[in-house]
Amino acid sequence: DLKKQIALAINPDKPAFDTLVNINDESEVYSYFVPIDENLPTCGPRAVFEFDEATGTLTIHGSRYIDDIINYYGGGSKTSPFFDIKHQVKHVVIADTINEIGKYAFCQFSNLESVALPNFEGLVISNAAFEKCRNLRTIYINGNEPIEGTADLSQVSEIRAWAFSEDTCFANIILPENDAEIAKTAFDSNVNLANVY
Repeated sequence: DLKKQIALAINPDKPAFDTLVNINDESEVYSYFVPIDENLPTCGPRAVFEFDEATGTLTIHGSRYIDDIINYYGGGSKTSPFFDIKHQVKHVVIADTINEIGKYAFCQFSNLESVALPNFEGLVISNAAFEKCRNLRTIYINGNEPIEGTADLSQVSEIRAWAFSEDTCFANIILPENDAEIAKTAFDSNVNLANVY
């Protein structure tokens, strides 16, 4: 089934790979697509993930968004696709074709140290997506060098409530030059935050 083999990209102006043609009907052409491995577990309607236990790296592939975790503090966390490995994850790498990180997606990942965000303008980081990730030291854009103690959020268009609440390892935050919607509580209780650029 072709739909199981591909996830349509979210940005038609930025192709992820070359043109794909349906071999059963050559008039059916997919100009922009992201191949996904149907054997990997899902974390969104068109997103899958894989975990490298040796390096502690969780990689998100596919397109569109990473699912919300509903009712996180009421037990919903037990249905998170990452629940069983959340304390083993040290690094998260998110594909450039993901455009939204769901509510509580990486909340309380106690050993998370770094996150590589998609390299395109317009990413949305939902409520409490990285709340209480108290060892998170570095957020950087795919393709760029990570800077210790810095959260590079320069490509983000919206940061919702408590997205980075109680993430105490950041000294610096880089925000977009263009207008971005940032909730008042997005960086709540970041006691070591010294600079916002």
